[in-house]
Amino acid sequence: MKNRIIVLLTAWLICCAVQPFSVAIAEETRMDTYVLDQHGTVYAYLPQILKDGESYPLVIALNCTTGDPQGEVTGNGWDTIAAEENIIVVAPTYNDYATWSETGYIKTVIDDAIERYPINTRRIYATGFSNGGALSGALVSTYPDLLAGISAMGWMIPVRS
Repeated sequence: MKNRIIVLLTAWLICCAVQPFSVAIAEETRMDTYVLDQHGTVYAYLPQILKDGESYPLVIALNCTTGDPQGEVTGNGWDTIAAEENIIVVAPTYNDYATWSETGYIKTVIDDAIERYPINTRRIYATGFSNGGALSGALVSTYPDLLAGISAMGWMIPVRS
């Protein structure tokens, strides 16, 4: 019986491992994906309809080390919040083992979002846990006039003044 359970469990794990990974997003949210450079995919979560003449707050959602930007956005509910609160959430793939060296790339992601979408440039925020929090701190330290605020959780880096 024990061997049979092990065989069934092993078969189940193998089947799960080969299944394509998918992340369901909130129905009322639009998701755009694009690539800026070798870093990988940038995921943008927006209200279904962006109204002419309106500008929207931008939240840069930064994943933790070895995290999944798309999975963390949907797992933390940012996709739903984007639609409910009329904000734009951008979650870039980045070198999530680095902090200070990625600030230039994240600034490029923000600049690109400003070009793509009607962003209120006075309402740009960064959030993240672990290395995503550390990168939020490094970003606001490197570009103090860029962000209106950050939410950095579970991180530890010195902030430059």
